[in-house]
Amino acid sequence: MASSKRQRKSGVRIGTWLMSGGGAIFACVLMASSAAAAGYTYPGPWSKGLVAPTNVIVELSGCSSLTGKAATFSKHTGDAAWIGSASAKSCPSPLGKQTTSTALEQYAVGLTYPVKVPVGIHPVTFNVTWNISAIANYSLTTKGSCPTAVWTGSFSYVSCIAEAISQVINYAELVNLSSGAIYYPTATSGGYPAFAYSYVEKYSYCFNATYCTSYNYSASTPWTSQSTTVNVTYSINATTDSMYQYAIYTYVGGDIVDEFEVYHGSATGAINMKTHGYGAQLIDIVES
Repeated sequence: MASSKRQRKSGVRIGTWLMSGGGAIFACVLMASSAAAAGYTYPGPWSKGLVAPTNVIVELSGCSSLTGKAATFSKHTGDAAWIGSASAKSCPSPLGKQTTSTALEQYAVGLTYPVKVPVGIHPVTFNVTWNISAIANYSLTTKGSCPTAVWTGSFSYVSCIAEAISQVINYAELVNLSSGAIYYPTATSGGYPAFAYSYVEKYSYCFNATYCTSYNYSASTPWTSQSTTVNVTYSINATTDSMYQYAIYTYVGGDIVDEFEVYHGSATGAINMKTHGYGAQLIDIVES
């Protein structure tokens, strides 16, 4: 899937609230949990879990607009939903002036759910499965050219970007709430939730009078719109100790980026994981 400039800077995994107060609050729920034998399945409802917004990044500048709001999750059914759209276009500017237009919205909803572990120290595997049905689309029209950096007596740098990215985001991990240790997925199976994107990026540098260089990147999906329904399973391996308390942290949501820097043109993006039969559901957490 795509990795936009903004995502490369910020990352898409934000679960640190667990280590900054959420974990202490959550321990009260876990105190009542007894140890589990291998092969335990958590099918929901998810009333023992904590639900909170996560991965929320919003940026709006130049000639752009956004429509998205917070993603939702039902503890009773495990259903999650999000819908949003964005658009950006290059702003009119005086000759020789460069402007940037950015429409970025990333919303997800996270569930932190207490899990039981076998008595003692044992290797375990947790499989977290989501069913995700969504449609993602984009449009991108790019005009103009990108100037090249030239030596002017000091270091010079020019970046030009045109991008339109729409993608569903989804993730799961195991957290040791006592120590803060995180166990990441070792495998993901099933399929990719909906995504569609196109971007063009050019960077040029002049380090001195004799050394200037440039880099060009571009990519796009073969489609401008993709509708998918997939089951996605995250497999997490860990060696657990029953003296500690653990939770599965998992989220689902959407990410839309439309941006112009120096290049001219227009871009739109949209994700529907909420209406017309689209939506997501946490199916189960299986411990083995």
